Amino acid sequence: MVSNKLSENAATGVVLDLRLDECVPKKGKPARYLAQTLAQALRTDMANGKCLDVPIVLWSISQKFKSKFSRDILSHDLFDACIVKDPDDCELTRQATLLSALSNGYRIVRKCLESKKPDLEALLVPPDGIELDRGIWEEFQSVSTKVAHRVSMHIRSNMLDRNGPLVSTEILSARLGIEIEQLDARSTLSKVLKNFEYSGPFSEISKRWWWSSVLDWWKSEVDNRSPLYYTSSERVRLLREKFGGKSKFVELNFPKSKEFPSRELSLRFSTVCLVTKRPLDPVDGFLVARGHSYPWQDEEYVCEDVVIRPSKYARMRNNEVVVSSLEKERVDRLKAQSKAARGKK
Repeated sequence: MVSNKLSENAATGVVLDLRLDECVPKKGKPARYLAQTLAQALRTDMANGKCLDVPIVLWSISQKFKSKFSRDILSHDLFDACIVKDPDDCELTRQATLLSALSNGYRIVRKCLESKKPDLEALLVPPDGIELDRGIWEEFQSVSTKVAHRVSMHIRSNMLDRNGPLVSTEILSARLGIEIEQLDARSTLSKVLKNFEYSGPFSEISKRWWWSSVLDWWKSEVDNRSPLYYTSSERVRLLREKFGGKSKFVELNFPKSKEFPSRELSLRFSTVCLVTKRPLDPVDGFLVARGHSYPWQDEEYVCEDVVIRPSKYARMRNNEVVVSSLEKERVDRLKAQSKAARGKK
Protein backbone atom coordinates (compact mmCIF):
# COMPACT_ATOMS: atom_id res chain seq x y z
CA MET A 1 0.00 0.00 0.00
CA VAL A 2 2.83 2.39 0.84
CA SER A 3 4.52 1.70 -2.49
CA ASN A 4 1.22 2.30 -4.28
CA LYS A 5 0.83 5.70 -2.64
CA LEU A 6 4.35 6.62 -3.71
CA SER A 7 3.61 5.40 -7.24
CA GLU A 8 0.71 7.84 -7.32
CA ASN A 9 3.06 10.67 -6.20
CA ALA A 10 0.68 11.09 -3.26
CA ALA A 11 3.40 11.47 -0.60
CA THR A 12 6.52 13.56 -0.04
CA GLY A 13 8.06 11.20 2.51
CA VAL A 14 7.55 8.12 4.67
CA VAL A 15 7.71 7.89 8.47
CA LEU A 16 7.94 4.33 9.78
CA ASP A 17 7.41 3.18 13.34
CA LEU A 18 10.35 1.09 14.49
CA ARG A 19 8.15 -1.74 15.76
CA LEU A 20 5.63 -2.30 12.99
CA ASP A 21 5.02 -5.74 14.48
CA GLU A 22 3.54 -4.05 17.57
CA CYS A 23 1.32 -1.57 15.73
CA VAL A 24 -2.08 -3.18 15.25
CA PRO A 25 -4.76 -1.18 13.40
CA LYS A 26 -8.41 -1.67 14.30
CA LYS A 27 -9.73 -4.96 12.95
CA GLY A 28 -6.23 -5.73 11.69
CA LYS A 29 -3.27 -7.93 12.44
CA PRO A 30 0.24 -6.93 13.47
CA ALA A 31 2.89 -6.94 10.75
CA ARG A 32 5.33 -9.83 10.75
CA TYR A 33 8.29 -7.60 9.98
CA LEU A 34 10.16 -4.58 11.33
CA ALA A 35 10.53 -1.13 9.83
CA GLN A 36 13.92 -2.04 8.36
CA THR A 37 12.35 -4.79 6.23
CA LEU A 38 9.71 -2.48 4.76
CA ALA A 39 12.27 0.27 4.22
CA GLN A 40 14.51 -2.11 2.28
CA ALA A 41 11.62 -3.12 0.02
CA LEU A 42 10.71 0.52 -0.59
CA ARG A 43 14.30 1.49 -1.38
CA THR A 44 14.51 -1.35 -3.91
CA ASP A 45 11.33 -0.16 -5.64
CA MET A 46 12.61 3.43 -5.59
CA ALA A 47 15.94 2.41 -7.15
CA ASN A 48 14.09 0.48 -9.87
CA GLY A 49 11.82 3.42 -10.62
CA LYS A 50 8.68 1.65 -9.48
CA CYS A 51 7.70 4.43 -7.09
CA LEU A 52 8.64 7.99 -6.19
CA ASP A 53 11.99 8.26 -4.42
CA VAL A 54 11.32 10.10 -1.15
CA PRO A 55 12.94 10.31 2.31
CA ILE A 56 12.23 7.54 4.82
CA VAL A 57 12.37 8.51 8.49
CA LEU A 58 12.42 6.12 11.43
CA TRP A 59 10.09 6.90 14.34
CA SER A 60 11.35 5.58 17.68
CA ILE A 61 10.16 5.95 21.25
CA SER A 62 13.68 5.78 22.64
CA GLN A 63 16.20 8.63 22.67
CA LYS A 64 18.80 5.95 23.40
CA PHE A 65 17.89 4.12 20.20
CA LYS A 66 18.16 7.39 18.26
CA SER A 67 21.74 7.71 19.47
CA LYS A 68 22.47 4.09 18.52
CA PHE A 69 20.93 4.63 15.08
CA SER A 70 23.48 7.32 14.28
CA ARG A 71 26.21 4.66 14.51
CA ASP A 72 24.35 1.99 12.52
CA ILE A 73 25.89 2.09 9.06
CA LEU A 74 23.38 -0.38 7.62
CA SER A 75 20.48 1.81 8.72
CA HIS A 76 22.06 4.75 6.94
CA ASP A 77 21.41 2.98 3.65
CA LEU A 78 17.71 2.90 4.46
CA PHE A 79 16.71 5.81 6.69
CA ASP A 80 17.40 9.50 6.26
CA ALA A 81 16.86 10.31 9.93
CA CYS A 82 15.49 9.04 13.21
CA ILE A 83 13.00 11.06 15.28
CA VAL A 84 11.64 10.33 18.75
CA LYS A 85 8.01 10.09 19.79
CA ASP A 86 6.43 12.59 22.22
CA PRO A 87 9.03 15.36 21.72
CA ASP A 88 9.00 18.61 23.69
CA ASP A 89 8.05 21.84 21.88
CA CYS A 90 11.64 22.65 20.95
CA GLU A 91 12.29 19.18 19.57
CA LEU A 92 8.94 19.23 17.74
CA THR A 93 9.95 22.41 15.91
CA ARG A 94 13.30 20.87 15.00
CA GLN A 95 11.59 17.72 13.73
CA ALA A 96 9.18 19.74 11.57
CA THR A 97 12.11 21.65 10.05
CA LEU A 98 13.99 18.39 9.43
CA LEU A 99 11.05 16.66 7.69
CA SER A 100 10.36 19.70 5.51
CA ALA A 101 14.03 20.04 4.57
CA LEU A 102 14.29 16.35 3.67
CA SER A 103 11.22 16.57 1.45
CA ASN A 104 12.44 19.74 -0.28
CA GLY A 105 15.95 18.36 -0.67
CA TYR A 106 14.74 15.15 -2.31
CA ARG A 107 12.55 17.17 -4.68
CA ILE A 108 15.58 19.23 -5.79
CA VAL A 109 17.71 16.10 -6.25
CA ARG A 110 14.97 14.30 -8.22
CA LYS A 111 14.54 17.31 -10.52
CA CYS A 112 18.28 17.34 -11.21
CA LEU A 113 18.39 13.61 -11.97
CA GLU A 114 15.38 13.83 -14.28
CA SER A 115 17.25 16.10 -16.71
CA LYS A 116 18.92 14.58 -19.79
CA LYS A 117 22.41 15.46 -18.52
CA PRO A 118 22.27 15.74 -14.71
CA ASP A 119 24.82 18.27 -13.46
CA LEU A 120 25.55 16.93 -10.00
CA GLU A 121 28.21 19.53 -9.26
CA ALA A 122 25.77 22.37 -9.98
CA LEU A 123 23.33 20.65 -7.63
CA LEU A 124 25.44 21.88 -4.70
CA VAL A 125 25.26 25.49 -5.97
CA PRO A 126 28.95 26.28 -5.35
CA PRO A 127 29.99 29.96 -5.60
CA ASP A 128 31.88 31.11 -8.69
CA GLY A 129 35.49 30.00 -8.67
CA ILE A 130 34.93 26.86 -6.60
CA GLU A 131 36.49 23.74 -8.11
CA LEU A 132 35.23 20.64 -6.37
CA ASP A 133 37.26 17.46 -6.05
CA ARG A 134 36.39 15.26 -9.04
CA GLY A 135 36.09 12.27 -6.74
CA ILE A 136 33.00 13.66 -5.01
CA TRP A 137 30.71 12.40 -7.76
CA GLU A 138 32.88 9.58 -9.09
CA GLU A 139 30.63 6.80 -7.81
CA PHE A 140 27.56 8.35 -9.45
CA GLN A 141 28.71 8.25 -13.05
CA SER A 142 26.57 5.31 -14.17
CA VAL A 143 22.81 5.57 -14.68
CA SER A 144 22.16 2.83 -12.10
CA THR A 145 23.78 4.87 -9.32
CA LYS A 146 21.96 8.12 -10.12
CA VAL A 147 19.18 7.40 -7.68
CA ALA A 148 17.68 10.20 -5.60
CA HIS A 149 18.06 8.59 -2.18
CA ARG A 150 21.67 7.54 -2.85
CA VAL A 151 22.64 11.00 -4.07
CA SER A 152 20.76 12.63 -1.18
CA MET A 153 22.42 10.47 1.45
CA HIS A 154 25.82 11.09 -0.15
CA ILE A 155 25.32 14.85 0.06
CA ARG A 156 24.21 14.75 3.69
CA SER A 157 26.61 12.10 5.02
CA ASN A 158 29.74 13.00 3.10
CA MET A 159 29.39 16.72 2.35
CA LEU A 160 27.20 18.27 5.05
CA ASP A 161 27.89 16.05 8.05
CA ARG A 162 31.66 16.05 7.47
CA ASN A 163 33.86 19.13 7.18
CA GLY A 164 35.83 19.61 3.99
CA PRO A 165 34.83 21.94 1.14
CA LEU A 166 31.91 22.89 3.40
CA VAL A 167 32.49 23.72 7.06
CA SER A 168 30.19 24.00 10.06
CA THR A 169 29.47 27.12 12.08
CA GLU A 170 31.78 25.86 14.85
CA ILE A 171 34.65 25.31 12.43
CA LEU A 172 34.14 28.70 10.79
CA SER A 173 34.12 30.38 14.19
CA ALA A 174 37.34 28.61 15.19
CA ARG A 175 39.13 29.51 11.96
CA LEU A 176 38.15 33.17 12.21
CA GLY A 177 39.07 33.26 15.90
CA ILE A 178 35.77 34.74 17.07
CA GLU A 179 32.96 33.61 19.35
CA ILE A 180 30.25 31.72 17.49
CA GLU A 181 27.55 34.22 18.53
CA GLN A 182 29.19 36.80 16.27
CA LEU A 183 28.15 34.82 13.24
CA ASP A 184 24.45 35.47 13.84
CA ALA A 185 22.41 36.98 11.02
CA ARG A 186 22.55 40.53 12.46
CA SER A 187 26.33 40.92 12.51
CA THR A 188 28.22 42.84 9.83
CA LEU A 189 30.56 39.91 9.27
CA SER A 190 27.65 37.51 8.83
CA LYS A 191 26.18 39.71 6.12
CA VAL A 192 29.48 39.48 4.24
CA LEU A 193 29.79 35.72 4.74
CA LYS A 194 26.21 35.18 3.57
CA ASN A 195 27.60 35.13 0.02
CA PHE A 196 29.56 31.99 0.90
CA GLU A 197 26.82 30.09 2.71
CA TYR A 198 25.73 26.72 1.30
CA SER A 199 22.31 26.96 -0.37
CA GLY A 200 21.93 23.56 -2.01
CA PRO A 201 19.73 20.60 -1.00
CA PHE A 202 19.15 20.15 2.76
CA SER A 203 20.66 23.56 3.59
CA GLU A 204 17.76 24.24 6.00
CA ILE A 205 18.92 21.49 8.35
CA SER A 206 22.18 23.15 9.39
CA LYS A 207 24.31 26.02 8.14
CA ARG A 208 27.46 25.30 6.17
CA TRP A 209 29.97 27.58 4.45
CA TRP A 210 32.25 27.16 1.45
CA TRP A 211 35.60 27.48 3.18
CA SER A 212 37.68 28.19 0.06
CA SER A 213 35.39 31.16 -0.75
CA VAL A 214 35.74 32.47 2.80
CA LEU A 215 39.51 32.05 2.49
CA ASP A 216 39.58 33.94 -0.83
CA TRP A 217 37.58 36.79 0.75
CA TRP A 218 39.95 36.90 3.72
CA LYS A 219 43.05 37.07 1.51
CA SER A 220 41.47 39.72 -0.68
CA GLU A 221 39.85 41.92 1.97
CA VAL A 222 41.55 41.23 5.31
CA ASP A 223 45.11 39.93 4.93
CA ASN A 224 47.05 38.17 2.19
CA ARG A 225 47.94 35.35 4.56
CA SER A 226 45.46 32.68 5.61
CA PRO A 227 43.83 33.25 9.00
CA LEU A 228 45.22 29.86 10.00
CA TYR A 229 48.68 31.43 9.99
CA TYR A 230 47.69 33.63 12.94
CA THR A 231 46.61 33.03 16.53
CA SER A 232 42.97 33.73 17.39
CA SER A 233 43.84 37.11 18.96
CA GLU A 234 45.75 38.13 15.83
CA ARG A 235 42.79 37.14 13.64
CA VAL A 236 40.48 39.27 15.77
CA ARG A 237 42.86 42.22 15.51
CA LEU A 238 42.85 41.95 11.71
CA LEU A 239 39.05 41.76 11.61
CA ARG A 240 38.78 44.84 13.81
CA GLU A 241 41.11 46.68 11.46
CA LYS A 242 38.99 45.59 8.49
CA PHE A 243 35.59 46.52 9.91
CA GLY A 244 36.65 49.38 12.17
CA GLY A 245 33.92 50.45 14.57
CA LYS A 246 31.18 48.59 12.69
CA SER A 247 31.57 45.42 14.74
CA LYS A 248 33.00 44.50 18.12
CA PHE A 249 34.76 41.21 17.62
CA VAL A 250 35.26 39.05 20.68
CA GLU A 251 38.19 36.67 20.73
CA LEU A 252 37.42 33.03 21.39
CA ASN A 253 37.41 32.31 25.11
CA PHE A 254 39.47 29.17 25.16
CA PRO A 255 40.06 27.56 28.58
CA LYS A 256 43.40 26.27 29.76
CA SER A 257 44.05 22.58 29.95
CA LYS A 258 41.91 21.29 32.84
CA GLU A 259 44.44 18.64 33.78
CA PHE A 260 47.58 20.71 33.23
CA PRO A 261 46.76 24.42 33.85
CA SER A 262 50.33 25.53 33.27
CA ARG A 263 50.50 23.97 29.83
CA GLU A 264 50.27 26.39 26.91
CA LEU A 265 47.88 25.22 24.22
CA SER A 266 48.13 26.46 20.65
CA LEU A 267 45.74 29.28 19.71
CA ARG A 268 46.09 28.66 15.98
CA PHE A 269 42.69 27.02 15.78
CA SER A 270 41.66 25.26 12.58
CA THR A 271 39.16 22.74 13.87
CA VAL A 272 37.03 21.88 16.91
CA CYS A 273 36.88 18.93 19.28
CA LEU A 274 34.39 16.49 17.79
CA VAL A 275 32.84 15.88 21.22
CA THR A 276 32.96 19.20 23.08
CA LYS A 277 32.90 21.49 19.99
CA ARG A 278 35.57 23.66 21.58
CA PRO A 279 38.19 25.24 19.22
CA LEU A 280 41.33 23.21 18.73
CA ASP A 281 44.64 23.20 16.93
CA PRO A 282 45.20 19.63 15.66
CA VAL A 283 48.66 19.63 17.29
CA ASP A 284 46.87 19.54 20.66
CA GLY A 285 44.19 17.11 19.50
CA PHE A 286 43.90 13.35 19.11
CA LEU A 287 42.93 11.89 15.75
CA VAL A 288 39.51 10.22 15.59
CA ALA A 289 39.14 6.85 13.87
CA ARG A 290 36.81 6.87 10.88
CA GLY A 291 35.38 3.77 9.23
CA HIS A 292 35.44 5.31 5.77
CA SER A 293 36.68 8.68 4.62
CA TYR A 294 37.09 10.45 1.31
CA PRO A 295 40.13 12.52 0.30
CA TRP A 296 38.17 15.79 0.36
CA GLN A 297 37.08 15.35 4.00
CA ASP A 298 38.98 16.91 6.89
CA GLU A 299 40.44 14.80 9.67
CA GLU A 300 38.56 14.98 12.98
CA TYR A 301 40.01 15.34 16.48
CA VAL A 302 39.11 15.28 20.16
CA CYS A 303 40.73 17.31 22.93
CA GLU A 304 42.83 15.88 25.75
CA ASP A 305 40.08 16.17 28.39
CA VAL A 306 37.90 13.82 26.32
CA VAL A 307 40.80 11.35 26.10
CA ILE A 308 41.56 11.50 29.82
CA ARG A 309 37.94 11.28 31.00
CA PRO A 310 35.98 9.51 28.24
CA SER A 311 33.29 8.33 30.68
CA LYS A 312 32.15 11.96 31.12
CA TYR A 313 30.98 12.11 27.51
CA ALA A 314 28.08 10.08 26.11
CA ARG A 315 29.55 9.90 22.61
CA MET A 316 32.69 8.31 24.05
CA ARG A 317 30.81 5.98 26.41
CA ASN A 318 28.67 4.74 23.52
CA ASN A 319 31.72 4.30 21.26
CA GLU A 320 30.17 6.77 18.82
CA VAL A 321 33.54 8.53 18.79
CA VAL A 322 36.72 6.44 19.02
CA VAL A 323 40.30 7.69 19.13
CA SER A 324 42.46 6.32 16.31
CA SER A 325 44.79 3.44 17.16
CA LEU A 326 47.56 5.57 15.65
CA GLU A 327 47.33 7.72 18.78
CA LYS A 328 47.83 4.85 21.24
CA GLU A 329 51.32 5.91 22.33
CA ARG A 330 50.26 9.53 22.88
CA VAL A 331 47.08 8.47 24.71
CA ASP A 332 49.02 6.17 27.04
CA ARG A 333 51.55 8.91 27.75
CA LEU A 334 48.84 11.50 28.44
CA LYS A 335 46.96 9.20 30.81
CA ALA A 336 50.18 8.41 32.69
CA GLN A 337 50.92 12.13 33.04
CA SER A 338 47.36 12.74 34.24
CA LYS A 339 47.62 9.97 36.83
CA ALA A 340 50.93 11.35 38.07
CA ALA A 341 49.52 14.88 38.27
CA ARG A 342 46.52 13.71 40.33
CA GLY A 343 48.85 11.82 42.65
CA LYS A 344 50.70 15.03 43.52
CA LYS A 345 47.50 16.84 44.57
